[in-house]
Amino acid sequence: MYAAKAFTGGEPFLHRQDILELVRHATRAGIPYTRTGTNGFLFMHHDRPGWKSRIQRFADDLAGTGLYTFWISIDSADADVHKTMRGLPGVIRCIEKALPILHRRGIPLDGIGPPSTEYRPRPCVG
Repeated sequence: MYAAKAFTGGEPFLHRQDILELVRHATRAGIPYTRTGTNGFLFMHHDRPGWKSRIQRFADDLAGTGLYTFWISIDSADADVHKTMRGLPGVIRCIEKALPILHRRGIPLDGIGPPSTEYRPRPCVG
């Protein structure tokens, strides 16, 4: 039996339904530390109609998987540096707008920003 499983990428959520199903399957199989994350791509275009409801649906789907932790990769505290590194213009603002939605849905956030030597995950509420 495995104790941990991380679904990584590139961007795992380019195949959103597949990743959600894999996470659900792993947690139902008894893997207690099931993790995944994003580079923020799925939060893009916060200014378009339907963005908020799309992110709410995503957060609801993610909350229903039993996920242990969810991370958002940010390469720099400087938004321009991050944009250059990821090629995702405006993604930091999109992430800022998505975080409260994820928080309200009980998504256990971990690892927002550059990797840390201190690991303090939270179990999923939900």
